[in-house]
Amino acid sequence: IKNGIEVKNNVRKREATKELRILSLASLYPHKNHEYLIRAIADLKGQTDIPFKVGVIGDGPCMADLYLKSVELGLRDNIIWYGAVWQADIVQGIIEQSDVFVSASKYEGFPISILEGMSKGLPMILSDIAPHREVAGEKAMYFKLDDNCQSFVSCLKKFYEDKELRKEMSEYSMENVKKFSIEGTVDKYLKVYEEALSK
Repeated sequence: IKNGIEVKNNVRKREATKELRILSLASLYPHKNHEYLIRAIADLKGQTDIPFKVGVIGDGPCMADLYLKSVELGLRDNIIWYGAVWQADIVQGIIEQSDVFVSASKYEGFPISILEGMSKGLPMILSDIAPHREVAGEKAMYFKLDDNCQSFVSCLKKFYEDKELRKEMSEYSMENVKKFSIEGTVDKYLKVYEEALSK
């Protein structure tokens, strides 16, 4: 039985602007692969004219090195480092002001943070690993963890340029997340308990 979240399907409050707001919500550990994400974002900046800001919510042992790497690659003005944010309403506010959720994880268990983003209608651009596909579904965009980061850059470029695609991905996220509602999870547990008690 998968974990679930409270699904309210509140529409994001973000007003349309030319600047793309990219969100990463994950602890800063090696397997979350933020180092790849920073290199990919640097390539996005160097190869396109897309105006963007990246919000990074999370803390962990890699934070200092990641920050220094971002400065080295000229991303000081492109990344907002929020650190650990424990207040749910603040996290939800940041999600609502974002345009797209990204993750470059090498592996995952069951990524609750993706469900949080989907519940606000955030489109998903994720590394191509099985747990991401299981949760985010068929209309998310997936990139290969290639050494030159071109798969990621291509996904972001296509996403930015195609407004209809962005709308379609957002609507899909809001619909798909309903499969992982806390109510559905509770019902599944109750069914297991009832079956066990009836034996």
